[in-house]
Amino acid sequence: PKFGGNNGLKLSPPPYEYEDGVYVLLRLHVTIPSMVLDRLLLHRDLALVSERPWSLSGPQYSGESVDLQQRYCTPKGKEDKYCSSTKGSIWTMVDSNGKENFDCRVFHVYHSAKR
Repeated sequence: PKFGGNNGLKLSPPPYEYEDGVYVLLRLHVTIPSMVLDRLLLHRDLALVSERPWSLSGPQYSGESVDLQQRYCTPKGKEDKYCSSTKGSIWTMVDSNGKENFDCRVFHVYHSAKR
């Protein structure tokens, strides 16, 4: 997995062109476990990545027994190879009151030939 920061102001992932992979999106106040510090993407690393905003679907699951919530993501902008072949999913934990924890989310970016 790859790790990066997120200011938590929006539900969408930070606006970058991600490579296929799994990313952990953390708010700034979250303590980062020492075992993953060497995988952290810092602001200087992110400055080298092309910017690309993402659109986000609504929640995919509802009901009292939901422990995880999924939202589908697609890159926005011009129709180019990246936009036409990349998709993503964001996963968040849901507490017993049905509230999503946005402090730590998992973002899976993958190639999709269907788009």
